[in-house]
Amino acid sequence: MEEIKKIVDLKKSADFAQCIDVARNHFESLFNHQIANLLHIFPEDHLDKDGQPFWSGPKRAPSPIPFNPEDELHAHFVTACANLIAFTLGIPQDRDAHSIAHQAAKVSVPEFKPRMMKVEVPGEENKNNQETGVGQADVAPEDEEVLAELLQ
Repeated sequence: MEEIKKIVDLKKSADFAQCIDVARNHFESLFNHQIANLLHIFPEDHLDKDGQPFWSGPKRAPSPIPFNPEDELHAHFVTACANLIAFTLGIPQDRDAHSIAHQAAKVSVPEFKPRMMKVEVPGEENKNNQETGVGQADVAPEDEEVLAELLQ
């Protein structure tokens, strides 16, 4: 719901700089925070249920990638993402990747905070899936309160 509110606010402002903010935060989430979280859950020295290294064979431990405005791929990603958001919302676009990358470097991004989540790895499936109702859509009563607050 919060993401929908951000998009609605972005449409109202019609400011390309905010598209850059969203794109930069998306980069941070995909290439830095999610990787760091995966390594938090499965550190490089993590062992599987058989005592074998988790990161072995075809599974190689990834590395978080901090944003670098001088890296052409980073600049291209943020430029493309910001322009896709702008196009979708009818906001005038900007194709100057160098300028966008340097604006993105100034964007304040939240610090990485590990999130705890249950991850099922092949061979270690939870046998209680049917008993606990995993896969069924559950609506928390708090969701309606959050929605009402966001709408205000």
